[in-house]
Amino acid sequence: MDYSMLVTAIKIGTKSCGFAHQFKYQFEDDPKIVQSYVFMTEKAPRLDFPSAFILSKEGHAEEFGYQAIQQFEENEDYSKDFVFFENVIESLYISEDLDDETLIKDSRGGKHKALDIFGKFMKKLVDFSYLKLTSRLTPEFLKRSDIKWVLMIPSVRTESGVVAFFEKAWHEVFWNDTSTRQNLSIVAFPDAALTYYSYLTPNLCNGISINKILPGERVMIIGFEDEIDSLNIYEKIEDCNFKQVVHFLSGASSKCLILKAFDSFFENLIGSWIWTVAKRNLWQDIVSKVDSLLKSKMDTKHMETFVLSYHKLEKICDQHTNTTLKQIIETSEYSSKIKYMFELSQMRVQSSLLKSIFEKCLSNIVRNIKHVLAKSDDKEVNTLILAGNIAGSGLLIQTVQTAFPSKQIAVSDTHAAMEAALRGAVLYGHTPIVVSSIFSGAQVMVAQ
Repeated sequence: MDYSMLVTAIKIGTKSCGFAHQFKYQFEDDPKIVQSYVFMTEKAPRLDFPSAFILSKEGHAEEFGYQAIQQFEENEDYSKDFVFFENVIESLYISEDLDDETLIKDSRGGKHKALDIFGKFMKKLVDFSYLKLTSRLTPEFLKRSDIKWVLMIPSVRTESGVVAFFEKAWHEVFWNDTSTRQNLSIVAFPDAALTYYSYLTPNLCNGISINKILPGERVMIIGFEDEIDSLNIYEKIEDCNFKQVVHFLSGASSKCLILKAFDSFFENLIGSWIWTVAKRNLWQDIVSKVDSLLKSKMDTKHMETFVLSYHKLEKICDQHTNTTLKQIIETSEYSSKIKYMFELSQMRVQSSLLKSIFEKCLSNIVRNIKHVLAKSDDKEVNTLILAGNIAGSGLLIQTVQTAFPSKQIAVSDTHAAMEAALRGAVLYGHTPIVVSSIFSGAQVMVAQ
């Protein structure tokens, strides 16, 4: 096998980051096969990681991601020995314009030069990735000079000086590593997602081949990103070239709105004070349940089960109210649609009630799609492409198909759809071509 060239993409998202890579021989054999790095956590394997970061007091990079959080929580001497950043990327992105003078704060409020911190964070990620790869391949098979690096950034940050800032931080931290310094590319989420779908064969994309659409035809990438939803219309020019003609950002991420709706549901069910206390221990399990519900189409005749510890909730009720958990649920507005099985610590909820919660959020997605389609002037958009965190949702796909019966809906399987942009960023690193973009009048590279 030829290990002479590798592309590694790093997702630099607002809420999370991630790694994916592909060797040249894999790209040539089957470009769809892109490998993501899996992080093992206490609860479950994860394909993403938080941009938490720890520096020593001398300024040396110590840990990142889940390990950084764990070390911060467990180390009693943290205050004097370490500098902790809970979310490096979010701290950067809250700045409207990034430049050499931009500062970010650590967890104690100390201010640091953002260019320096981000550069060290990137170097830690690059060193980690190279170490993991060479743990399976000896260094003589994979040299640093063999690796191309691609940073995939969110749509909402393409116009705030992020690209120039990232490039400068990268060049400074890798100044003595010429090959790594020069082997960097940056691509935005929607362009990376379009890249991925352009490689999919019809059997993996609902019978649709994006690569074979005709010049003049238009497609829409609907990206469900960490911070917002992005809706972008592209027109095929010729060969493999696309021109971006409409760029729209929603006010919030649909995934965040869905979770916020469930947060409100439980708050209304058991009361804001009790829920505020209980949420600390229960929220992660509820998020996992919501994710599993999204993947289904939900039969409204059935009931869905939430595992909520009866003893914990009852204890909270005893401490903070004069009523029992059973009394609270029986007197709530949802009492007819909920059954709490106290002995099993399970709450059974009618699917029709849960689906109504989802539908309020999904209807907003439909409104945004209609709004952006209207911006396409006199040219019709024939294909809608779904990518991002809820793209593989059975409920979402069903909603979009019902709302737009004349459109082709292109979506890969659940995991591939969620990772479409990150995988596309890897493919972009192999053979980029220029695509006309409206992002700040710049040219965005998209692979084919």
